[in-house]
Amino acid sequence: MSPVAARFVPRLLLVQLGVHLIATLIIFAFAPRVLLLDQETVDACFYAGASVTFAQAVGITVVTFVYARPIRRPLMLLRTQSPGLTATDVTRIYAMPTRLVLTCGGAALVIAALTYTPLSLFSTFDLYTHSAIILFALTLGSAALVPSFVMMRSEARKVLELVPPDLAREATREVSAMPFAPGRVRLRFLMAVVAPVAFVAIGSSLLVYAHNRAAVSASRELTAALVSRVAFEPVTGDDEMGKRSVMQALGDQGYRVAMGPQSDGAPRVVHGDDGDAQVRTPVSDKSVLLTFSAPPISAMLWGYMLLTLLATVAAGILGDRFGATFQADVMLATREIRTAGIAQVMQGTRIFGEARFRNVAELLSVVDALGSVFRSFAVTQVRATETREATERMRGLFLAAMSHDLKGPLNAVLGFAELVQRSPLSAGQQESIAIIEQRGRELLMLIQTILDSALAEAGELDISPEWTMVGDVVMSAVLDTRDLIAGSEVQIQAEIQPGIPKLSLDTTRAVQALTSIILTSARLADRGVVSVRATTPDSADRLRIEIESPANNLRTEERDKMFEAFKHVGSARKHGALGLGLSLARSIVEIHGGSIEVELSGGGGAVFRMWLPIRGSRPSLHGA
Repeated sequence: MSPVAARFVPRLLLVQLGVHLIATLIIFAFAPRVLLLDQETVDACFYAGASVTFAQAVGITVVTFVYARPIRRPLMLLRTQSPGLTATDVTRIYAMPTRLVLTCGGAALVIAALTYTPLSLFSTFDLYTHSAIILFALTLGSAALVPSFVMMRSEARKVLELVPPDLAREATREVSAMPFAPGRVRLRFLMAVVAPVAFVAIGSSLLVYAHNRAAVSASRELTAALVSRVAFEPVTGDDEMGKRSVMQALGDQGYRVAMGPQSDGAPRVVHGDDGDAQVRTPVSDKSVLLTFSAPPISAMLWGYMLLTLLATVAAGILGDRFGATFQADVMLATREIRTAGIAQVMQGTRIFGEARFRNVAELLSVVDALGSVFRSFAVTQVRATETREATERMRGLFLAAMSHDLKGPLNAVLGFAELVQRSPLSAGQQESIAIIEQRGRELLMLIQTILDSALAEAGELDISPEWTMVGDVVMSAVLDTRDLIAGSEVQIQAEIQPGIPKLSLDTTRAVQALTSIILTSARLADRGVVSVRATTPDSADRLRIEIESPANNLRTEERDKMFEAFKHVGSARKHGALGLGLSLARSIVEIHGGSIEVELSGGGGAVFRMWLPIRGSRPSLHGA
């Protein structure tokens, strides 16, 4: 059980909510100072911002769980290390952080647009304050997406480390086949460089504009209050012409003058939705209303905005160059790794170029060191293979030489036994000579099996196919086996289906293989009948020869070891020649284009099935 996969979705949600909360606190802490907001605006922003923050947190939670639904089953498979995971599941896990970041960024833009609707909590602010707050929030919120993406990508990496290597390679190929995949590394570098520069530049421009606007507005508000008190305060001999002159001068400076009802208190500033500001100044029995528009954007601010654009463009060019260089290094490392085959390892690691990024250069250094280890391993493996092949050749030569050396004296023994049988002998002597002859034929068959097994293993077992009657092959094998088990309580019966066509076989080899199988079947039983049946059950293109033995409780593990010569000595002894007979029989049948199989029957018996082709191409002349 892996807890990493189980905690993946909750950790993604925790990362997003944590970064979102921290970004909100930063906005609340610095927006009033950066944007020079008055206390009334700060109080109104607090409630509106808290509502938007809560709505965004709910939206993040919903989106995360919706996107997590398709990967719920893959995460469970990774957690329990169960099969069934696909490359598509891996790519979905890989793409989860990107999808969440893009969705959250798009949702932030939508929410920012919705704040300009009449029903929005921000509709009570003037357009300038509203836009400044939204732009400031978007700047910090967009900057917060970068650490959020990095942390979520780290969590995804921990989960992807649980994916099996073969499946990871398949998923990598699937990701590489996606549109824009070749330039993805370059694009990420571009965004990684452009985004911070753009954030800082936009924030700096916003700060400059806010302070410039605040300074000009404060100056004009103070001017409006002082002028109202000085110019419109009643004096002896009310000078209407002087007031009109003041109003005209104020109009020339962008002020609109109006008289209002009497008001108490200090001068009061009211900001309108259109960006205008109105200063209400109490004067005697009435109040003076001086309205002025927001200060125009100064040439200095246009210069800052131009610098912001130039800095962003320069960062984009620099990021693109860095991305292109890093992508070239990654492609270089990928090519190095993919060409590290056996031939290249034996020749030595080939360096196609020099990486310019330190981490890629270190990776190439590791690849080269790993290639050295592979070279040592490959050299050792080649030597071990050569040694094994030499040992196999020596064993084959030894078996062949030994078989030839033993067959000469043994043939002489059998020949003299036959000559002795022609002489007058007593019953006891006849029985002794018969035993010598039977055991000699068994030994001769064993020696021939050893010799032919060595040839088959070396791929040099020759066959001479000719058109042969199936009955001749079956009956020859049955008669040879009866001679070899003379005196046993096991009987051998043969049954041949009429109408079986001739087969293209090496008669001697086919009889040898069938004799080995029948002899093994007889040795597996202490008594009873071994049935040999030759039929064409399914169609006329295959011959089936079944050898059914009443074996004594043959176990499944013994059945699976029958055809493996020398590998299971204990169970192979009762099959004869340490399993060489069945192993050689399978080789002979496969050379003829057939197959052998064995299965357990009821009561612990065994059924051998030998399949041989009736039509089609003739078998090859060699076992290779």
